Amino acid sequence: MNFHYFDYFLNFFIEFFHLSGYHKYGDLMAISDKIKALLKLQGKNNKGLAEYLCISDQALSNKFYRDSYSGEDLIKIAEYLQCEIAFIIGTTKISLSPDDIKK
Repeated sequence: MNFHYFDYFLNFFIEFFHLSGYHKYGDLMAISDKIKALLKLQGKNNKGLAEYLCISDQALSNKFYRDSYSGEDLIKIAEYLQCEIAFIIGTTKISLSPDDIKK
């Protein structure tokens, strides 16, 4: 790994994991902060995510502020960010996908 790449990610994690400052949830990183970090890593923005979720920018901002998401929200956000949501117990992994959203 070259040092420029390493420095970028070190600065990124300091910013989003609040290693040097106060965080509203103590040592835990809020879901909203994780989503924002993933958006930044992938060069995506809030507006694009709001459009993907078919909600207004303000509605997404409210979700970020309240740190409140439905299961459907999280599945769609994971799909947009090309991530996976899974429950892992030992070697058993149960993944959630858009197919799990009730029609």
